[in-house]
Amino acid sequence: MHDIGLLVYDYLVPEQFNQFLITTDFHNSDQPLETLETNIFGISHSELGAAYLKEWWPVSEKVVEAVKAHGELGLEKDQVPGLTRLVSTAN
Repeated sequence: MHDIGLLVYDYLVPEQFNQFLITTDFHNSDQPLETLETNIFGISHSELGAAYLKEWWPVSEKVVEAVKAHGELGLEKDQVPGLTRLVSTAN
């Protein structure tokens, strides 16, 4: 669910998203996926997924925030695990 923004890209702009996937050299890029997406589409899949969930799914704001921030740092030693950190760790 945390990567639902990728599916939203494919639904909203399938040709452009497919072209992005084909032409982007993810393995040799020094930029994270979210930056590459923002440069092309103006929004990352994390932000897009969170906006989609907020608008169309009856989920809590905690879930929306976890989806939006799933690319951030995961759990660190001696840290209380919150939903966002758990999803980031799983990512």
